[in-house]
Amino acid sequence: MTRRPMRLAATALAAGLLFGVGTNALPATAQADEASDLQAKVEQTSKDYNAATKHLQDVQADIDANQQKLDDLNAQMPELKREAASS
Repeated sequence: MTRRPMRLAATALAAGLLFGVGTNALPATAQADEASDLQAKVEQTSKDYNAATKHLQDVQADIDANQQKLDDLNAQMPELKREAASS
């Protein structure tokens, strides 16, 4: 029977820690500052993501253009080899 009061005390302590030390424990200005900081981080992360996505698209366009040039040169290779062999 001595375990039951200990469990109740532990449960009450855990609940107090979980629910008592929430946003209510912070002053309103601290909450606003934290929310503002988080919003700024979200916005910066979004900008960084968009910039990285744009860079990826640019790099992919360069890769596609280079692949097209490579395909064109490979297509010309047999003819150039024939011309070189005949001369």
